[in-house]
Amino acid sequence: DFIAPKQVTDLIDSWRKAGLKEFYWRPNQHHCYNTGLFFCGFEKHFWELQKIAIDAGSIGFKYDNPEAGHLALAFADYVLMRGMTNPEESYEDILNHYCAGFGAASEDIKQFYEYWRKNWENRIFPQLPKVLEVGRFKNFARGLMWGEAVNCFKDADFDHTGKMLDAALAKDLPADTKAFISRLKIANTEARLVLQTLRNKTPENSRKLYDFRKANKLPTVPYGEKKWGDPCG
Repeated sequence: DFIAPKQVTDLIDSWRKAGLKEFYWRPNQHHCYNTGLFFCGFEKHFWELQKIAIDAGSIGFKYDNPEAGHLALAFADYVLMRGMTNPEESYEDILNHYCAGFGAASEDIKQFYEYWRKNWENRIFPQLPKVLEVGRFKNFARGLMWGEAVNCFKDADFDHTGKMLDAALAKDLPADTKAFISRLKIANTEARLVLQTLRNKTPENSRKLYDFRKANKLPTVPYGEKKWGDPCG
């Protein structure tokens, strides 16, 4: 529930008033806000919450294992882990450090993550109460998959971000870097197809998503979708 900076500040203040002198912080919120499909752009937001805890004197962290290879969380995990080991760095420092690993495609990848950050700030976060309500209750991922994704993403978003990834793939890159960006592109396309299926629940859209997943060796019905009642049909 502690999603706004003031909520985190008030929580820690209440602990201090109760006599608490030391505390650990569990920065796992991005897991709770992850559908496994959409790039939600919440990395900076949750970094800022973690930074509040660090500045308030957290002596350590209780943190789930990073989701290795989980494309929708790869950058979020990196931001939080880097923030733990290098708390003096700004979010922009961490973003630049991460993107530098993509070599000649660093600016393209930075644009990709910055696009989704702005989508979080301008479109998703302002209607967060509605998403959480639809998720029954306070379940962000379920709220998106039960219909609110259509108010948080547009087809044009994937046009823009797809072009950024195409520009990245056009650069002279090591094979492993190009392979990772190719996986990002597949994930970006999958998210678009999921959005279209949620918006227009037709057999044709469901089949198009199914065929795409099959062709790219992806789970045809991911674990999360099973939990949410197979919203993509």
